[in-house]
Amino acid sequence: MADEKEKELENTSEALEEEVLDELNEEKEEQQEEQTEEVVEEEYNGPVVNIRTQYDYRTMKYFNMYNMIYRKRFQIVYIIMGLISFGVGGYSLYNAISADSIQIMNFVLPAIFVLFGVYFIYQAIFFEKVIDKNITMHFYKNPKVVNISVTVTEREVTLQIIGNNKSEPFKYDWAYITEIVEIPQFFFLYVQKQPIIIEKDPNKITEGDYDTLVSIIMEKAQAKPYKKIDKELVTKPITYVHANQEDLEDAEEVSVDEVKDEVNEVENTNDEANVSSDSEE
Repeated sequence: MADEKEKELENTSEALEEEVLDELNEEKEEQQEEQTEEVVEEEYNGPVVNIRTQYDYRTMKYFNMYNMIYRKRFQIVYIIMGLISFGVGGYSLYNAISADSIQIMNFVLPAIFVLFGVYFIYQAIFFEKVIDKNITMHFYKNPKVVNISVTVTEREVTLQIIGNNKSEPFKYDWAYITEIVEIPQFFFLYVQKQPIIIEKDPNKITEGDYDTLVSIIMEKAQAKPYKKIDKELVTKPITYVHANQEDLEDAEEVSVDEVKDEVNEVENTNDEANVSSDSEE
């Protein structure tokens, strides 16, 4: 009996010892996790630049001009499609003329292809006019101009909608920026296909300075695909005046997703230009 009691006491003491050790290990792991979180959330003391970008007619036009010319190769694609349409139309016309009996219906198909060829070439030559019309129509339906506060640091890029204190800021670590594009008027920082548009106007900077902004972006561009375009993309003067131009600071309640939708809507509208409305002009 005494031996059994001693064994029970030994087993109990071992169980307690294991339990205490487990608790100590758990506390140690929690402390390590807390220390890790503290390191991650360490206060940033590096350079900070805050700049405002207005998603107005001018911004939308420059972005869409770059997007259509250099990313979607709009002109090249439409010229090729126009030439193909003319080629098929000419071949169909040759077969119609060479037929034993000439019938009006044989000329319908060549005429259709020729019309498509004219449409594609027109779009390629006057595509800036098409973009102007589509952006004007967009702001006619949605006259609101959204203002974005962009904060750039060596750690991340943060977007905050001006005039909407309820919206949470959108933060993008530089690791998620997949491409950097520079044109004379803007920087486009791409998160996959979605652009972060940054105005290159020193007067729009509310914190920091322009040289610091360029320095941070150029430093990050060394490790990412970077494209600089010195050519002026816009040939027609921008004369569009917004209906609410005097109240640009009073942006209504919108979300970052709505801003993304606004950029995509104008971009998609350019892709789906209306044939009949262009031919009427």
